[in-house]
Amino acid sequence: KVQRQKVQQQKVQQQKVQRQKVQQQKVQQQKVQPDRPLSAAARNSNLAVPALEEPRSRRSKQPTRQATRRGSRAAARFELSRRSEGRGGSLGERVTLDSAGQARQKQGMPIDASEAAQLVSSPMSKQDTQQVLSLLMAGSLETEKGAQLLTTWAKRGETGLELASAVDFLKQHAVAVPLERASFDLCGTGGSGLSRFNVSTTVAFVLAAAGVPVAKHGNRGSARPNGSFDLLDALEVPFDMPPAQLVELQQQTGLCFLFARTHHPAVGKVVPYRKAAGCRTIFNLAGPLANPAPLSHQLIGTTNERSALVLAQALQELGENAALVVWGHPGIDEISVTGPTQLLSVNRAHVTKICWDAPAHPGLDYAQLPHGNAVDNAAVFLSILAGSEKGPLLDMICENAGAALDLWAGRPPQTAGEGARQARALIEAGQVQKAFVAHREAAQRLSSLA
Repeated sequence: KVQRQKVQQQKVQQQKVQRQKVQQQKVQQQKVQPDRPLSAAARNSNLAVPALEEPRSRRSKQPTRQATRRGSRAAARFELSRRSEGRGGSLGERVTLDSAGQARQKQGMPIDASEAAQLVSSPMSKQDTQQVLSLLMAGSLETEKGAQLLTTWAKRGETGLELASAVDFLKQHAVAVPLERASFDLCGTGGSGLSRFNVSTTVAFVLAAAGVPVAKHGNRGSARPNGSFDLLDALEVPFDMPPAQLVELQQQTGLCFLFARTHHPAVGKVVPYRKAAGCRTIFNLAGPLANPAPLSHQLIGTTNERSALVLAQALQELGENAALVVWGHPGIDEISVTGPTQLLSVNRAHVTKICWDAPAHPGLDYAQLPHGNAVDNAAVFLSILAGSEKGPLLDMICENAGAALDLWAGRPPQTAGEGARQARALIEAGQVQKAFVAHREAAQRLSSLA
């Protein structure tokens, strides 16, 4: 009897050990699986629009379900391989948080710098992204560690989901402007490193003259005083005023300017990290999408196709109605007249690539266009509105304004098309100059009441 009991105990112990081994294998297998469904990973990978290598007009406008499934599977495969590449190992060697970090992450509790570094090394969920941003915008990190987080994230490459999550987070902490009408915004990511003229700011006045409600979001220049709001300073146009006055200003003139530093005060704590990083970061991409006013249309400029695709994915994730994302020769965040320009037409259902290969001034050196600091650009701005500027810079303004007017009217954007002709006519008739003077006077009057 004693012998049988010993044998039985040994069997029970062996079964227990076997169950523990099986459980450990299951846990290990779960660790090497993606941390969210493949469909989400595929949808938000940086190459989630592989068909955009060609204009959509050359393909069927309604892809078959079979083709869509093939594309999703291919994107999913790319996402899996991309996670393993660049870190010297397979999926089984992915960096994971320790158990304490995972518990805090699930509960939405604050994370520390080491946990954030692990998160940004691979594509993140919305919750992950916003926890990293919370840490950065708290301003409690050492400058070097904050800069390293931003640099690692930028080198790995932001996804559309991460960018949309960042924009949501920034808007939650923004000073909102409750405009009565959904408006048009024109904003670029910057980052070309080129001296330039303020095209989008000039186009804002063209749109206002055309009767389009505009809420232009932007900032001063980061490296030199040549940003949109540096130009407004040089033109003596007040812009830093309470939301109620901005609403009234747009009601009176059809236009208001929203200063990013005022409407996103929490981002100020990230400035030392961004300066120390010395490169484009998630905040450069998020800025054009984080307008604190209600929008219906956007013209967004960036400097390369990779950033343009991420912006397009984020716009779709955010559910924006209509947008154009553009990048032009020689790496500017605007429609170019010196070389080719690529455009992504974005709505909730489709992203369509458009190529403008016949610029108005092919072969012209971009550096020959008028440009400079805010004072120089203010003088050029006034000469354009007065009708004394007739060169390629005027053509560039008309092309950018034309694409915006086409988008607003629901027309496909066309180079030298109906929108560009309308913009030129408004400038030549003095209507844009009239809109500018009216806006400056109203802004000065409202600012004096603040």
